[in-house]
Amino acid sequence: MVWALLALVGLVATGGLLGSALTDSGAVTNNPESEQAKELIDKRLPGRTKVDEVLIVRSERARVTDAAFRMRVGSLDDEARRTGGVRAIRSYLAPGGGVLVSGDGHATILPLVLAEPTSDSVDKLVGVVQRADGRSGFAVHITGEHTAGRDFSKVSESDLRTGELQFGLPAALIVLLLVFGTVVGASIPLLMAMISIVVGLGLVAIVGQVFELNLFVTNMLVAMGLALGIDYSLFIVSRLREERARGADTRTAILTVASTATRAVVFSGTAFTLAMLGMLIVPDTVLRSLATGAIAVAIVSIAVALTFHPALLMALGDVGQQAQAALARRAGRAFGRRRGALLGRRGAGRAAPTERQPGPGRGAAARRRRAAAGTQDRRLGASEPSGHDGGQTGSDRPPARLRHRRDPAGQHRRRRAA
Repeated sequence: MVWALLALVGLVATGGLLGSALTDSGAVTNNPESEQAKELIDKRLPGRTKVDEVLIVRSERARVTDAAFRMRVGSLDDEARRTGGVRAIRSYLAPGGGVLVSGDGHATILPLVLAEPTSDSVDKLVGVVQRADGRSGFAVHITGEHTAGRDFSKVSESDLRTGELQFGLPAALIVLLLVFGTVVGASIPLLMAMISIVVGLGLVAIVGQVFELNLFVTNMLVAMGLALGIDYSLFIVSRLREERARGADTRTAILTVASTATRAVVFSGTAFTLAMLGMLIVPDTVLRSLATGAIAVAIVSIAVALTFHPALLMALGDVGQQAQAALARRAGRAFGRRRGALLGRRGAGRAAPTERQPGPGRGAAARRRRAAAGTQDRRLGASEPSGHDGGQTGSDRPPARLRHRRDPAGQHRRRRAA
């Protein structure tokens, strides 16, 4: 119940505060020489014109003195002004604009100042550039602080969507299904990771109201949340299986795991947190933001492993283990049926040739055995005296051992004669 409430608070904080807590810019915090030089330029050259973005127009065939080039630049100037987000723009067509032309005369730049550097105004300006690029043989590009930040935001969203959500989660689910064999067992580590990520994002959204964080903190937090949550859960569940295999009941096994395996989880999480604290020493806001996200989700993952995970295992009991055992029994029966059918087919395949026609080797052996038996019978018959038992000769009478069995009356007469 407590973690459900914390997850709800995290969702609310993420939806309402995370957008204002993140920025696409980064800066150093130790006042290096480059920052000192920038401050000196601003101080000693106060009349300089501020530039937010720069448009670049180039043609491999036309030169800036050609009418087509002049028309292209004039049209681009008008379209940029009509967006409503441009306060000032300069081109080489204005007096003193010769410094904006390249040395070969095939390219020019159009520096501009935004009225308000909002995401909407930047998106409109980028749309103008994208529509003009490639038309009539002219290449048009834009660069600057705000468009670079927009690109960083797009990259962060794309990496989060394709890397963690579209690839990371399905891959983790497949591996967990192979390890546990049941949906219930595979869902426990994922549930633990999801709670850690949601609560961690809520903490980052609150911290970002005081210290502005770089937008890549979300990528770091989600990646570390999946890794730590699944890792800690697998460790605890594997220890639980060991205790159950030793004969302990569910409650005793969970209590044993809670007092032993969770110590290793605390040690691992503490070591990870101390390692991430080292990134806070670096005087860069981007690295410090990444460290903040990793530390936040690590602390939450430890707390979830110590409290929520044992409680969830206690509530589920042996449901996951029983389901896995049932799945193993069904797989064993299916394997047994398939093995029996395969052996039956192999036995039928071996017996069929013998029933139809004996092989050459077997026929030769049988003929040799029959010939040996006939020779032995002839030798035994030759050793018996002639003229007894109905006038049969030694060559056509059966052996003595067989005659004794076949003619018990004759055997009795021989004994009396003797």
